[in-house]
Amino acid sequence: MRVLLINHFPMTGSGSGVYVANVARELIELGHQSMVLCPDTIAPEPDEYPFPVETITCPGPGRPEGAGKTSLSFPFPCFTTHPRSSRTFYALTESEIAEYVAVLEARARRAAEGFKADVIHAQHLWVTAAVARRAGRPYVVTSHGTDLLGYRADPRYRPFAHEGAEGARQIIAVSQATAREVVQTFGTSSDRLESLPNGVDGKRFRPLDVSRDEIFRELKLPTPLGPVIIYAGKLACFKGSDVLIDAASIYEMQLPTATTLIVGEGAERRALESMVRALRLRGVHFIGFVDQTKLVRLYAAADVAVVPSREEPFGLAALEAMACGLPVVASAVGGLTEYVDDTVGRLVPPDNPGALAYAIAEEIRLGGRKAKGAAAAARGTTYSWRKHAERLVEVYAKAAGK
Repeated sequence: MRVLLINHFPMTGSGSGVYVANVARELIELGHQSMVLCPDTIAPEPDEYPFPVETITCPGPGRPEGAGKTSLSFPFPCFTTHPRSSRTFYALTESEIAEYVAVLEARARRAAEGFKADVIHAQHLWVTAAVARRAGRPYVVTSHGTDLLGYRADPRYRPFAHEGAEGARQIIAVSQATAREVVQTFGTSSDRLESLPNGVDGKRFRPLDVSRDEIFRELKLPTPLGPVIIYAGKLACFKGSDVLIDAASIYEMQLPTATTLIVGEGAERRALESMVRALRLRGVHFIGFVDQTKLVRLYAAADVAVVPSREEPFGLAALEAMACGLPVVASAVGGLTEYVDDTVGRLVPPDNPGALAYAIAEEIRLGGRKAKGAAAAARGTTYSWRKHAERLVEVYAKAAGK
């Protein structure tokens, strides 16, 4: 099977990017051929991935001076934010939308023909789904949920979403909650829709025995005297990182030696830093975007992970933290409710700093990772990219008529 995966985003810095990188890698290991088409500010190193990558080059961070003309004349757009672009789909002008669609369509058609793809796997019920249809080959689409947020936010893109949804041989939703919204939005029949949860890279995300002193030296921060709470994700409104900061103003009174690490970047960072200063919080530190190897080390230094989202189609960060042996305190929204429970952490009402603070303090009081870490790690290992890819191969074969 020859599979072309198309995404709106690079393979690092977003959930769908991580999805594409892992699926493409697993397909290779299962004996199939995969290729990725995605935008980025720079092309990957020749041996960075075990599969070919076609890059739609864009202006932005990481692109060296004098790197030449780019495929797109503007930074690649996002639903919320990305470490390499803060441009959103909603900020594009009509002419920029036309350029974006034309470039993606031409490159998708060329890649599908050159790679001789049996099937195209588009990410998001959005522009990529429409260009996959126009490429003239069988295709499937994964709805990651942020596309559905975008559908509600900007009606200009709805025709592309419907075009892609109507022609897809199969639509894959990353959670049951996302599947329900796909049905409500597009009227997709059950025979063309499947809920297939994301996986975790178990070789990377696993419990580590690492010195907390060493990790905090790397961060250039003093070794904490008390518990460590960690948030990892985009600094975007729907992720609820502001709710965690409000909660920190409560639990720091109960846990005066607590340290809270905010890992990630996004459009909300300045506002969040202003909140921390206004609330005079002592233990909250912004770490910025880190790669997955460093993130695992940060998880090893923590006692509790927090996912305070207002909306969350799946919540891959929660599952990755669990795989590292961390209990997770999460909002009771979307896909999070499908795998977070009292055995591996706890769920709280969204947008409720008091409830969040209480839950975090209780997890720490009851032992944190010592009490629930083993159960969390065991839960995380049940979600693997290998299992996900094996099911995708069946979906691809049906779509391609093989």
